[in-house]
Amino acid sequence: MHRILKYIAYIALFVGCFIIFLYWMFPYESLKERLVSGIERQLGGQIEVSAGEFEPYWITGFEIKKLAFNTRDDNGKAMNAITLDKLRVRVALLSLIIGSPRVSYYMRAGKGEIEGAARQTAEGIEFDADFDDFDISAIGILSSRYGLKLSGILDGYVEMKIDRRRVARSSGTVELDLKNLKLGESNAQLGPMEMPVPPLIITKAKGSSIKMTVYKGAVLVDKLVFAGGDLGLDVNGKIFLSNTFPNSRFNLKGSFTASPALDKALPFLFIVEKEKKADGSYPFSVTGRISSPVIKVGNFTLPL
Repeated sequence: MHRILKYIAYIALFVGCFIIFLYWMFPYESLKERLVSGIERQLGGQIEVSAGEFEPYWITGFEIKKLAFNTRDDNGKAMNAITLDKLRVRVALLSLIIGSPRVSYYMRAGKGEIEGAARQTAEGIEFDADFDDFDISAIGILSSRYGLKLSGILDGYVEMKIDRRRVARSSGTVELDLKNLKLGESNAQLGPMEMPVPPLIITKAKGSSIKMTVYKGAVLVDKLVFAGGDLGLDVNGKIFLSNTFPNSRFNLKGSFTASPALDKALPFLFIVEKEKKADGSYPFSVTGRISSPVIKVGNFTLPL
């Protein structure tokens, strides 16, 4: 019995020393630099990544605070794409043993969070994400590239199977509620043009959502609804995917309404005034490639 207790003590001492080494002596700064470089390579070198404090998390994981992804415009100016207050990642040991790594993750932006898991497959990657009061203002590209100071909450889930070799073979589901979307005073960038936009309420707390299904080379937009705010929107249709994403094609249709505040903010709406229906809505469609869409309001084609 004494010998067994001695072995248990040795094992406990080894485990304790290993954990102390892992948490206090492991070169996490070097690991952070390698991780950041690896992420940038996986993103094709088009995205720059910066990370703040880096800490271990439950032995097989890590936690990063203030993680930012940045891109550059055509003039080389740096633009924030998305910023997270915290990111935690943990690898399941058993998944490593069987050769199919599974990673659980948690990310926080503001008071909201996204939690889920990802798994590597022979074709690419599978992942799911649960959105809980996620702050959309963390998506900095809306402001840095398009000048839109958008805030609001995303609730719902995303499940995807990404085929790395042929994007068009990917599949999945997106169901998100769009709560309290607001646009602060902005200078919207429309190609080479800049247009001032006053503060607007886009959606209220309930009734606005997006539901999409990715299947057999197409994104089926079953529902995209904005309700209760200055912009009423109801859209459905398809986006036909291409392995070269900019060549993917829109085939969407729907209608929109504009409140007096939005009508005042978008004075060019008078151009399509004759397209307005009796109920005050404007029918519209979006076709063409994602890189050069064709938007029609009624029979009028917007000069983009």
